[in-house]
Amino acid sequence: MDTLQKWRHLNRSIKAMEATSNTKVGLVYFAWLDSYLNNYLPGFFVDAFFSYRWSGLYFHPRHMRLEVQPQKASFSSVDGVLLARNCVNVAVHDPAICDNYKIRLGGKAVYDLPELSDNSKPTENHPVAVDIGKRAGGRTVVGMIGLAPHQGLQLFCNLAVACPSDEFFFAFIGSDPTDTLGAEKSDWLKVRYSDRENCFFHLRALQEGPEYNAVFNAMDIIWLVYPNFTSTSNRLTKAAYFRKPVLASGGFILGELVEKFGLGITLDDQNLENAVAALTLLSKDQLLEREADYEGYLALNSYRRFVEQLTLSTTR
Repeated sequence: MDTLQKWRHLNRSIKAMEATSNTKVGLVYFAWLDSYLNNYLPGFFVDAFFSYRWSGLYFHPRHMRLEVQPQKASFSSVDGVLLARNCVNVAVHDPAICDNYKIRLGGKAVYDLPELSDNSKPTENHPVAVDIGKRAGGRTVVGMIGLAPHQGLQLFCNLAVACPSDEFFFAFIGSDPTDTLGAEKSDWLKVRYSDRENCFFHLRALQEGPEYNAVFNAMDIIWLVYPNFTSTSNRLTKAAYFRKPVLASGGFILGELVEKFGLGITLDDQNLENAVAALTLLSKDQLLEREADYEGYLALNSYRRFVEQLTLSTTR
């Protein structure tokens, strides 16, 4: 189904719901707006087929970080839909782009919606967490949850080989990525099947909540080095909550937040030597815990502020 057809289908579905429930929809909120945007889909097209006022959360407005933008979204731009008359505002997860995006959308309000995480109490004595602790034997545990190429899997694999095995222990957590890999495949297979004593593999997805948090809390350093990643991650919120330093990619909002609140160290490239040096510094820097402004970051990404911003974006 092409994007315009999705708008038409949604319009028909809402009208049918109104007819059967005797209710009237005042505003439609898109929890994942990205899938309703496309190039060469101007706002007036959508206005012709979708008659409801709407707003939503735009997760990945990469163009606001990667390109020099014109003052206003255009007919051909991926976000031209946001100029629709019925679009009342938009929300993003990147506070640094809000002012410029408001200009781009002709003065339409742009809200910064916090990145929330599930901070449930970790399951006590979860077998995976216990196993990580036992096998690490006091070494610094560097954890990667989600083994996708865009999450820096190749560099993480190379680090597991390059770092001193008596100092660092690497936890690979997530669904087996083997069948989805390209250039990273050889590095992954080399680590996966080499029986390295400093590596741990749990190749199944974790259930969000207490189980996830138990495994997350077993780690000393959280891996967030995502190459060319222009968005934020709620894993940074979880890391701040559990007071875990992060190694993160620099250059975009994720790195900006890490540096602003002192939550870890950022890398501006995929250089292996720089990554080894950064991990070594993180594992030995006793000042980090005292200097990190965890509370400041958590206040910016609190449930209370989320409700405030969401209320504004759905009532104005």
